[in-house]
Amino acid sequence: MCKSAVPAPLKMVAICLLLLLCVATGYAHASSRGLWGGVGLTYGGRDYSRAGLEDTEQSFFSQQYVLGYGFTRDLARGRLGQFSFDIGYEWLALNTDVNGVTDKVDTDKLLFNGEIELAPKGLPFYLDLYSRDMQRSHFGRNRVGSLFDDYSSYGGFMGDSMRPVSNIFNGTHIRNGATLMVGINNGHYQGEYRDLLAHAPKLLVDYSEDIVEDHMNEIDYVARNLAFVSLNKKDNWLHVRQSDYQNNYNHDEDFSEYSMLLGTIDHHNQRRWINLTNWVKLSTDISFADHAAERTDDSHETYYANLFFSAQREKYSIDVFNNFARKYSVSPEEIERTLEVPVYFRYNLSEDSDVRAMFIGEAYEVNRSASLSEFDNDYYATLKHDYVTQGGGRFSYNLAAETREWETGEGNAFEAGVDYYYAPRRRSKTRYSVGYKLASFDGEDAGFKTEFLENSVFGSVTHHINAGWSLGFTGSIAYGSGTIDGNLMTHIHAMVVKPLRYSHDHSVELSHDTLRYMATLFTEAKHNRLANRIELSYDFKDNGVEAEGQYVASHRLDYDDRDVRLTLLNRYLGGDGLYFANDSVEGLYASEPSSSDYEQVFESSADLRYTLNRYYLLTAGYQYEKKFSSDSGTDALSISQELQRVFFKTNGMVRKYVEVIERLEYEWSETQKSGIDDEYWALSLESTYWPRHWAFVSGRVRYLLDINDESGYQEYAFKTGVRFRRLSVELKYSYGEKNFDSSDSSGSSSDENESLYELSLNKTF
Repeated sequence: MCKSAVPAPLKMVAICLLLLLCVATGYAHASSRGLWGGVGLTYGGRDYSRAGLEDTEQSFFSQQYVLGYGFTRDLARGRLGQFSFDIGYEWLALNTDVNGVTDKVDTDKLLFNGEIELAPKGLPFYLDLYSRDMQRSHFGRNRVGSLFDDYSSYGGFMGDSMRPVSNIFNGTHIRNGATLMVGINNGHYQGEYRDLLAHAPKLLVDYSEDIVEDHMNEIDYVARNLAFVSLNKKDNWLHVRQSDYQNNYNHDEDFSEYSMLLGTIDHHNQRRWINLTNWVKLSTDISFADHAAERTDDSHETYYANLFFSAQREKYSIDVFNNFARKYSVSPEEIERTLEVPVYFRYNLSEDSDVRAMFIGEAYEVNRSASLSEFDNDYYATLKHDYVTQGGGRFSYNLAAETREWETGEGNAFEAGVDYYYAPRRRSKTRYSVGYKLASFDGEDAGFKTEFLENSVFGSVTHHINAGWSLGFTGSIAYGSGTIDGNLMTHIHAMVVKPLRYSHDHSVELSHDTLRYMATLFTEAKHNRLANRIELSYDFKDNGVEAEGQYVASHRLDYDDRDVRLTLLNRYLGGDGLYFANDSVEGLYASEPSSSDYEQVFESSADLRYTLNRYYLLTAGYQYEKKFSSDSGTDALSISQELQRVFFKTNGMVRKYVEVIERLEYEWSETQKSGIDDEYWALSLESTYWPRHWAFVSGRVRYLLDINDESGYQEYAFKTGVRFRRLSVELKYSYGEKNFDSSDSSGSSSDENESLYELSLNKTF
C-alpha cells in the first residue's frame, strides 16, 4: 500500500492555514520580527596513547547553518487576533577521522511555523490553528574510555563538551493542531446580541498531532490527540478524548485510547465544587477509558467514579472522598475492582474540647478466569477526644479498630490508649507527656494463627535549666504475649514486631512473648550562634528465643554566623546486627566493601565554610567511618579543602576579574579481612581571568597520586574565549598523563597520556 509523502491531516492544516493567511493579509497591520538564524562551527579531536597498544588519533569538524525569516501580523489592528509565519532552512555536516579512516555525513531540514489566532474582541470565541517544526538539529557526543572520565571529575570545569562529536540528531518533528474555545470572556461586547452571546455554552475542542521521524537514530512515530470538552450544565462538564500512537520501528508500542468523562472537572482538568447550600458542597465525576494496544497484554478498559462531599459548620465538619475503579484486562483476562470510602468527622464540643473520627473502608477484588480470585477487604475506624485543661495540659483518648479479610486469611485488631501532655501557657521549665496503649490482635493467615495482646507505656520529659540549656528523656516499653503475624493488619501494628532501627532483620512472625523498650537521653546547649546536642539512645528486644540490643551515642555541633558556618557530627553505634550499606563516605575514587553486619560503628564528619571577607572563601570537611565485626572491619576516610580568592576591579562599576581556586583532596579506605587498601591524594589549582566582562581565560592544573596503584596522574587544562549575547568563540585544550612507578607482569610499562582539544564558534541573529 502506497503512503502519501505528506500525511493527510498535515495537508488539511496546511491548506487551512494558507487560505486563512491569504484572507487575513488584507486585514493585517503592525509587522514585527524579521531574519533569524545562526552558525555553529566546532573543530576538535582526541589523541590517546598507551604503551603496548595502538595509538588513537581522532578528529572531527561539525558545521551547522540556519537561516530563516519570520513575521507577525495583527488582524484588524488586533481586534480580530493575529497570525505569525516562519520559514527557515538548516544544514548540518559532520566530518570524522579515526586513525586515518574518514567518514562524512550531512543532512538538511526545513524549519517552518504557521499560526493563526482568531480572537474577536467582545465575542466569546477563540480559534488557534498552527503547524510547526522549529526543532533544531543537534550533534551528539560519545563517551569514550578516557583518562578524564576516570580521574579528573571534569564536570565543573570543561563539562561534557570535551567529548568528541559522533552523530547528528536530526529529523522531522512536526506538530500540527487546532484549538477552538467558545463561551469564554474576551473583552466587552455592547452590541444588540450581547445578552444572547453572554449565555453561549462553553466549548473546547483541541486537536494535536506529532509526527517525529529520525531514521538516523531509528525514531519514527505519530501521536494524535483529540479532546472535546463542553459545559452542558452550570458545573457539569463532558470530556471526550481520543489518543492514537503508532511507532513504525516497534509496533508493539502502538495503542489507541478512547475516554469519556462526565462531572465537575473543567476544561483545565481542575476539580470544581457545587455549593448545594452555603455550608455543603459536592463534587463528582464518572469516566470510562478503552485502551487498545498492539500487545494484548496491555489492552484494558477502565471505569472510574468519584463522589466527594464536604460539609463545614461552625462546630463540626464532615468530609467524604469516595472513589471506585474497575479495570478489565484482555490478556490475561481479569477484572480488577477497587473501592475506597474515607470519611473524616470533627466536632468541637467547646473551646477546649473536640472530637475527631475517621473511617476508611477499602475493598479490592481481582477475578481471573484461569486462576483463583483475589480479594482484600479492610475496614478501619478511629475515634479521638482531645481536652485541654486550664493549667495547660492536654488529655487525649484514642480508640481504633480494624477488621480485614482476604483470600488466605482474616484478622481483627483493636487499640485503645490515653496520653497526657503538659505544656503550660505560662513560662515553665518542665514539659512532659505520658501515655498508655493497649492493642489486641487475632486472626489467621495461611495456617498461622494470631492471638496477641500488647501493652505499651510511653513518655517524655524536657527540663530547661536555663534559657540556653535543657535536658530531656523519651522512652517507651512494650510487652506482647501470644503469637502474631506482623503483616496481618494494614493500619494497626504491634510495636514489638518492628525490627531494631539499624537492623535488616524484617521477620514479622513472633511465636513467643516479646519485650521491647527504647530510651533516649539528650541534652541541648545553645549560646548565641553555637548549638550542641548530645544524645544517648538504647533499643532492646527480647522475643523469648534471642535478645538483641543496639545503643547509639552521638554529638552534633552547629555554629552559624555571618562569616563562619560549621557542622560537626560524631556518632558511635554498638550492639547486635548493625547493618549498613557503606554509602556514608562519598569520595571520588576509593571504594568501600559491600553491605554487611557489624558489631560496632564509629562515624565522624565535619563541614566548614568560612568567609574571611569578600575576597576569600574557605571550605573544608572530612568524613570518617570505622566498622568492627568479629572477623573483619573496614575504615574509610575522605578529606577535602578548597580556598577561593577573588579579585575585583572598579571601572565605573565593580566587577570580578580574577578568580583563583585551590583544592586539596585525600581519600583512603581499607578492608582488614581482604587486605584491600585504596589511597589517593589530589591537588588542583584553577584560575579564571576576565580582562573584559565578555572575555575570559581559564586554566587548571591537577595532580593525583594513587598510592595503591603506584601511579601518578597529571592534568593540564586551558580554556579561553569571548561571549557576547549573540556571538561566542571558545578554545579548549586538556592534557592528561598517567605514570606508573613499576611495570606490569610482562615487564612493559602501562603509562598513558591523552589530549583533548576543541575550537568552537557560535553566532546567532
